[in-house]
Amino acid sequence: MNQRGHFINFRINNSIADKEHVHLLTKDKEEIIIDSEDKNLIPSFLRNFSAPVYLKTDLEQIEYLHILENDDDAFNKWDASQNLYFQHFESKKDILPLTKLLESLLKSRSINYSLMSLLIDLPSKSSLENLLKESDPIDNYYKRKNLMIEIATNLKSTFEDLATLLANDNICLSKHDGHRSLLGKILNYLSLIKSETGLDLAKHFSSSSNMTLSISSLKALCLYNPQLGLPYLDKFYLNWKENDLVLEKWFEIMASINIGEGGLDFIKKLLKHKDFDKENPNKLRSVIGTFQRENILLFHARDFTGYEFVVEKISEVDKYNPQVASRLILPMTQFQNFNKELQDIMKSKLQKIYNQKISNDLSEILEKAIG
Repeated sequence: MNQRGHFINFRINNSIADKEHVHLLTKDKEEIIIDSEDKNLIPSFLRNFSAPVYLKTDLEQIEYLHILENDDDAFNKWDASQNLYFQHFESKKDILPLTKLLESLLKSRSINYSLMSLLIDLPSKSSLENLLKESDPIDNYYKRKNLMIEIATNLKSTFEDLATLLANDNICLSKHDGHRSLLGKILNYLSLIKSETGLDLAKHFSSSSNMTLSISSLKALCLYNPQLGLPYLDKFYLNWKENDLVLEKWFEIMASINIGEGGLDFIKKLLKHKDFDKENPNKLRSVIGTFQRENILLFHARDFTGYEFVVEKISEVDKYNPQVASRLILPMTQFQNFNKELQDIMKSKLQKIYNQKISNDLSEILEKAIG
C-alpha cells in the first residue's frame, strides 16, 4: 500500500507482479524478497487472517495508523488497532493521533458497525499479559482502565453523539446486531468517565428485552460503580429468575464485580444463593470461573485471599466432580507471564491442593502447572 492508501503491484522472489500474493512457507527459516517500482510502501500481511501465527514486525505507530485508516481487509484493520493499543499500553505514546483517527472513522460511518465495535475494543487482559514478558495483573488492570479513560475523554462528544444516534427503537431488530455491539462498547467508555448521556442510556437499556443490550448495559453500569449497578442487577434477576440460562449470565456479572470492602464475602454469598446449584457445572463456571478471569482486583488481591478462596472451592468440587474441578482451576495455572514473586505465590497455593488427596484429573493439571 502506498502513502495515498492505494494497493500497488509488487513481486515476491521474482514472481509476476500483482497487488496480492500468497506465499507458502515450507522451511523453518526462509528469506523472502519483495520488490516493487514504488517506494515507501506499507505491507498488508495475513490478509483475511490466512494463517494462525504470531507475527512480529518493525511497523511503527504511523504505519499502523495508515493501515487502520486505509486497508480494505477487516482483519488487518483490527490487527492494526490492537497493535496501536498495545503500543500505548506499553510505552505511553501520544494517544492523540489514534483518537483523532478513531473520531474520523466513527463520524464518517464508512465502516460497518460490527467491525467498528471491534476496532474500538482494547486487547483483552489475557492478550496483554501474553504480549508482556513479565507483568502484574493488578498493574495491567489499572493501566488498561486508564488507557480506556484517556480514549473516552478524547472522544467523549463523538461517543455521546453516536450512542444517542444508535439508541433508537430500531436497535432491537435482529438485523441491527452491529448497532448493539457498538453501543455496548461505547457505553463502557462513557461509563468510565461518568458521562450522563452514557449512564442514562445504560440505565434505560439494562431492562431491555434484548439480552445483548441488557447485559452490556449492566456491565457498563458496574464499570462505573458496582454499587450503582446492583439495583439494576436485582431488577434483571427478578425479570429472568425463571430462565436458567439467563441466570448464568446474572451470576457471571455478579461474580465479576468488586463492591470494595467485603467484596470477597459478596462473592462467597453467591455460592449460597438459592438459585445457585453446586452440582451444575455451568453455575460453577459462572461464579468460580468468572471470578478468576474477570474479577482481577479480588482474585489477585495482595493479601492472596482470592487465591485461597479458589483453592478451597476447587478442593470441594474435586470431591464430587473431578472433571469440572480440573477445568475450573485452569485460570489459576496461567501465570507464566506474571512476575516471579507472584508465580511463586500462586504455585504455593496450587501446591496446597496438590498435597491433598485429589482426583487424577486435577492432579494431572497441577503437575503441569507447578512443575
